[in-house]
Amino acid sequence: MAIQYELSYTSRLGRHRHIQWTSEQYSKEHVFVPVFKKAFVLTLPLSSFNQNLAPLKYGRFYPAQIVKTSSPLPAGLFRITGIDGMEFTADFNHPLAGKDSNLEKIPLQSESPPVGKPHMLLEWAGMDVPLQDRDTDYSIDHAFHRQDSTDDALFYENPRKVMHVDTTCISRINALYENLVKPHDTVLDLMSSWRSHLPPQAQRVTGLGMNAGEMADNPMLEEYVVHNLNRGHRLPFNDGIFDAVVNTVSIEYLTEPHQVFSDVRRVLKPGGRVIVTFSNRYFPPKTTRFWAELHPAERLGWVLQLLRTSGFEDLFCQVERGLGRSQDDRYAGQVEDMDPLFAVWGKAGMM
Repeated sequence: MAIQYELSYTSRLGRHRHIQWTSEQYSKEHVFVPVFKKAFVLTLPLSSFNQNLAPLKYGRFYPAQIVKTSSPLPAGLFRITGIDGMEFTADFNHPLAGKDSNLEKIPLQSESPPVGKPHMLLEWAGMDVPLQDRDTDYSIDHAFHRQDSTDDALFYENPRKVMHVDTTCISRINALYENLVKPHDTVLDLMSSWRSHLPPQAQRVTGLGMNAGEMADNPMLEEYVVHNLNRGHRLPFNDGIFDAVVNTVSIEYLTEPHQVFSDVRRVLKPGGRVIVTFSNRYFPPKTTRFWAELHPAERLGWVLQLLRTSGFEDLFCQVERGLGRSQDDRYAGQVEDMDPLFAVWGKAGMM
């Protein structure tokens, strides 16, 4: 029997849900969020933080190894909750410690066997939540530089008809879109390619992508436009014409994501929905430095923050893990579980 465990919680930016597929019954100790311990909050000298490895930023998470100290540290991961003069505050508590959360168990049928383990449910939970007083500081030098800075038109000149995540992850993307895209919605597939993973109910789909050959082979697209968002972030569409905009495993290639998603807000109807999905696989040469250096769960928090600052509201973010990897995937036999699915969605607020 496949069991879907859903751990949900809220933050000042939106609602959060971590989904873990497993065949195991969880006992209390597997899902118990540790209590908050004041002794796990340490004030340390700035000189103890190795900034040659990473910049110290408010709200970010870091491995304990980045701190140079002779004293034992309470846990293997900590969050920066304060920077004051020559000191910083490191919180080694679990990110959800002291916060309200809810666990729901849902027995379901699944095409893929569940292989997830109990500890995975709490492994990344809470890392997508901003602190209460202000947004996380995700800024780094040269954040949107890339290994390959040549014109994207050259990179995408030839069709790349490959799957960017395994088919189990794709099936979960499709299930999410089927739940969020309404029948007869007018949909923009942003950064489109040869497959959109949209449900059949999305009958009016426009693709915007880099390769005409790929999009011409996409059975979901009614029409398509070749457009390089890294050379012009303004979308070639009128205001308020789409009911939904989906962006599938592509956001990591944008060099001006804030400008692009502000314009996504423009082309959506009031109350129209934006849905961003991604995983932990990408083309390294074209991925921004910023994206590559973030923890996967922190990417979720960054996208949530991005959509809020771009004018979206009623925000929801989700992680889904634990189903078996499809056997046709290149990593089958090496990695047991699916590529994780990360998703953030929300509605266009009033302009």
